[in-house]
Amino acid sequence: SNLPDGKLPIESTKNELVWGCVKVGKVVTKEFLLRNRTSKTLRIQCSLSTQEFKIRKDNRSDSDPLTACKFVLHGHESRPLILSFMPTKIGAAVDELRFAPLDSNLTQNKKQCVRLWGFGGFVNIEYRNTFRDNTGKFWLSFGRMDNRPLLEQTLTVINTGNLPAFVLIKLLPKHLVSTVNLKVEPNLFVLVPNEEQVVNISYSPTSKDVK
Repeated sequence: SNLPDGKLPIESTKNELVWGCVKVGKVVTKEFLLRNRTSKTLRIQCSLSTQEFKIRKDNRSDSDPLTACKFVLHGHESRPLILSFMPTKIGAAVDELRFAPLDSNLTQNKKQCVRLWGFGGFVNIEYRNTFRDNTGKFWLSFGRMDNRPLLEQTLTVINTGNLPAFVLIKLLPKHLVSTVNLKVEPNLFVLVPNEEQVVNISYSPTSKDVK
């Protein structure tokens, strides 16, 4: 028999799952809820078509990764579905978790799925000529003012990841420094893997600074 509207009477809390960038060989897990919208019991199978994404029985790291599974949803029951992204190479990964009835007598003529998106690879930004405090913040010293009209310093930004990095340096005003007199050049740039960029920073102290 045909399913109503040619679809399983299910709904999910997500239409798509997006992992972003994940280091090759690392496993990152996400989950969503699938709900039976009717009072009838549904027997469902779900499947994947690529090796980068896997279905998990639970959140344990040693649970078996699966490309397909079968389960039952009782009337109005909700069930969590757990998926892992395990990139095997650098680059984009796309798949669909497709749902279908296990009952061969039911005809499904509309695709039902949750789309999956991920990217194998990572960005890692490091800084040179700065020091880090015990809270994790980086600091750049301009040295002593000594009535100097212009304070200048440089820092080097390095991408040690294996994907290009988009770098934006924003100025956040603090009570000790006026951002009007603080210049950062360049403040927006791209770093390919293992590339570095020297950033020039200058500050013109105000009369308040030298008091």
